[in-house]
Amino acid sequence: MQDYFAIQINFVKWYNKLMKKTSKILDYLFELGVMKRRRVSGFEQFTSANHVTLAGHSYRAAILGMLLAEKEGCSAAKVGLMLLVHENGETRIGDPDMIATKAGIDKADAEKKAYKAQISQLDKESRHLLYGLFKEKHQANSLEAKVACDADILEHIISAKEFVDQGNTGAQVWLDATYDWYADSAREIFRDIEHAHFTDWISRV
Repeated sequence: MQDYFAIQINFVKWYNKLMKKTSKILDYLFELGVMKRRRVSGFEQFTSANHVTLAGHSYRAAILGMLLAEKEGCSAAKVGLMLLVHENGETRIGDPDMIATKAGIDKADAEKKAYKAQISQLDKESRHLLYGLFKEKHQANSLEAKVACDADILEHIISAKEFVDQGNTGAQVWLDATYDWYADSAREIFRDIEHAHFTDWISRV
């Protein structure tokens, strides 16, 4: 009988520990849901019809980064993962744009603190994985990180082109700017954007 109760007690302890760990993962996942609703703020300077979300930006940037990585000879998987987590902290601090940065907001530092806090309740291995990807991208030292940075900027430019093609000419500033591309493949896509229309793909289906 004592063995039976001991088994029950051990099971309850194990179950409670499992539920506690699971709830922390769920907290993180539910918070990431904010990215589906929070807008990329830079486009709000010229339009009230901003449809670009943090989640949408991160997803397309990740796909774009993987394509660039394949052409540049580095790990497409790693580049994609970096871009999936690179703006997760903005669920807490929002998306300070270039104007906010010029006003003195240290976006990089705020985002770093926010992301560390965001994943602080996860287990050590998960924290190491996620923050490692986040840190590497923002330090931009490795080949993968440099390609990820190109993809990050290029995705914003593609979004800007979508706005321009719909008559929001304020976004033209993104297309007219000068960029210091690391990847030749990113530079090629940037040049092609000028001569494209965001609905061209429909006629080619």
